[in-house]
Amino acid sequence: MSEKRGIRLTDPEAVRRLLARTVNELLGDTMSPDKGRAVGYLCRGLLECFEFSLFERRITALENHLNETEEGEDIDSEE
Repeated sequence: MSEKRGIRLTDPEAVRRLLARTVNELLGDTMSPDKGRAVGYLCRGLLECFEFSLFERRITALENHLNETEEGEDIDSEE
């Protein structure tokens, strides 16, 4: 039996490609509808994880910026 290689789903673009391939396979009757639904469901979860991760990075960057700004104001007010 041949060994299958995993698909690297490391960013939203990779998920988009997988969904496009899934749609094509469903339309070509080479994938079962149940498997297509499972792939779609899991892809949605992955996309939500990517979105959450992006928001978390943006919030952290904003918090760091605010902390740097507050520290600069503290130094100015001591003078």
